[in-house]
Amino acid sequence: MGDCAERLDDGLTVRHGRNDIPPACILTLTGTAEAWNAEALAGHFERTAAEGTALVVDLSGLLFGGWDLVGLLLHARTQRPVVLVGPLGAHLAGRLALTGAGALFAVAPSIAEALAVPAAP
Repeated sequence: MGDCAERLDDGLTVRHGRNDIPPACILTLTGTAEAWNAEALAGHFERTAAEGTALVVDLSGLLFGGWDLVGLLLHARTQRPVVLVGPLGAHLAGRLALTGAGALFAVAPSIAEALAVPAAP
């Protein structure tokens, strides 16, 4: 998986990247992640899972993150370490807090700092 970006027709752009040391996949989401694009977004998460490395998800450019995104993040965390890059939008932060899932993720202010977070299952 090389660096690439895909703009979905519904207002979400997903960029894939890879870091060699430490090994990690990087997903950068910009726009809106909601029920209507959840299936396509799930495909992007599945592609990163095939790499078998930690996952950094940059959500700093996300305007809205719905319940489907929360589910994808939680599922990803069962497969490998996941670190989020923020700040997180109010909608997503509220959903993570409401479910208690916010405590499961480290949130870093930049991709570089996310890559420095020790991998935790």
